[in-house]
Amino acid sequence: MSTKKPTGVTQRHRTRCAKSGRCGCPWAFEVELPAGADGSRRRVTKSGYAGQREAKKARDAVIAEERSGTLTDDRSLTVAVYLRRWLARKVDTGSIRPATVASYTRHVELLVAEIGHHRLHELRAHHIEAGYRKIAKANPAMGPASLVRLHATLRSALRAAVKRREGLTHDPCQHVELPKARRPRVQVWSVPQWQTFMSCPAVAEHPMKPLFEVAALTGMRRGELVELQWSDIDLAAGVVTVKRQAVVVGHEVIVGPPKTASGDHRLVDLDAGTVELLKRLKRSQARQRLALGPAWLDDEGHVFTREDGAPWHPERVTKTFVRLAKAGGLEPCRFHDLRHLQASLMLAAGVEVGIVSKRLGHSTVTLTSDTYSHLMPGVGKAAAEAAAGLLSDASSG
Repeated sequence: MSTKKPTGVTQRHRTRCAKSGRCGCPWAFEVELPAGADGSRRRVTKSGYAGQREAKKARDAVIAEERSGTLTDDRSLTVAVYLRRWLARKVDTGSIRPATVASYTRHVELLVAEIGHHRLHELRAHHIEAGYRKIAKANPAMGPASLVRLHATLRSALRAAVKRREGLTHDPCQHVELPKARRPRVQVWSVPQWQTFMSCPAVAEHPMKPLFEVAALTGMRRGELVELQWSDIDLAAGVVTVKRQAVVVGHEVIVGPPKTASGDHRLVDLDAGTVELLKRLKRSQARQRLALGPAWLDDEGHVFTREDGAPWHPERVTKTFVRLAKAGGLEPCRFHDLRHLQASLMLAAGVEVGIVSKRLGHSTVTLTSDTYSHLMPGVGKAAAEAAAGLLSDASSG
């Protein structure tokens, strides 16, 4: 008695095959699914099964996934094709900053080189871990923290794939084990070291000196300082409105909104000394502009400029600062560490961490606390004394 074959399950016979059903030729299945949202035909075909039962089981699994809403439509999609598609979509939305685009682009290329050949729906945690090992070996400068950022990019991309049903039903990144990345302690100059730097003849005579001073006195970022304009400063009120910042993407300088959680402008209060410094700079710049006339290169009113009026390139600010610090015999210090200097001075003066966070433009108070916790050794003791005092009062009452 013959048995009827399950619908959509067939045996693919080779040429000159006896076609007896016992010839050993592979079995396959084909499932016609409901049309896509755009009316396109949806069909799943797969072969290579040893027997009819295996082919039927695979067919039934596809039907079950379709009914449960977990079936991914494109099983031929590779990791490389998907990651580049995801990146293009992110860029097209305009929702990420230029610096983030540059970071994502580098991450995608690194990932494509090592795991891009895998089918997206077959990607597993061990594939990702093996890829990370190869990336780390080929890029010795990439430490655990850089690997964590790379992983964050991949995780974001794969979560989007799961949400949009683009080749994945689950995120394999959640099972990946990464080396622990410790946040490096920020290195901060002492006040005497800062004074030594500012008294160096090369610094005292350099046209970038006012920029260095305002950086240390306000904690503003490099990109915010080079794009600061006189119209952003209310000298009478002693307030700076941070409206924009410059970021370097490749060899190009791109101006965009400041780096805040909301993208809004940030207010930075100025002390009386900084206000006087800026007033002197404004008078000096006006004389210089008058002397150069049409040769003055700035039409936007930048606060910190070269002697010809052109605003400073962000990378030149960094390189000049490092060179001058080295020439002054000081221990290595990045320009960004002047921001840390301002934070350390505020915390040492007892300023509340929430106010420090707001002044620096951090996205959260937690970020400020985690970054500068080692600069607040007295906070824990003060908390302990306060708690003990409350208990003592309760006991005596």
